[in-house]
Amino acid sequence: GCLTHAETQRFLEELRLGFSPADVSKIIDIIVEGDDKRKIPWKVLVDALMIPPELTSRQQEDQAMEEEKTVWACSNCTFRFNDPSSRECEVCGYGWDGRLHVPADKWMCDPTYGGCTYFNGK
Repeated sequence: GCLTHAETQRFLEELRLGFSPADVSKIIDIIVEGDDKRKIPWKVLVDALMIPPELTSRQQEDQAMEEEKTVWACSNCTFRFNDPSSRECEVCGYGWDGRLHVPADKWMCDPTYGGCTYFNGK
């Protein structure tokens, strides 16, 4: 399969490597040869980032499940009509992976270090 530019950006965000949107564009320019950078082949991305096979098989399963769904149900609040392209639940902010996702324009004290889960403005 292939990933769009936005899907590649979300994928790199999930890896939590600290890439900015400008970094993502540069990475795509380096990884993808040719003029068409709208669709990035999954294998090209995996090979370029040297992702171990045990991780890619799980990600491919998750991607296949995601493509099959038209909506997803939140495991935290059970809201059942979240858009499949959305990273977080529209009601509670938890992701389909069961983790709390902080909106792009906010920051959160890390609860693992005694912080609260309040979203603070930047």
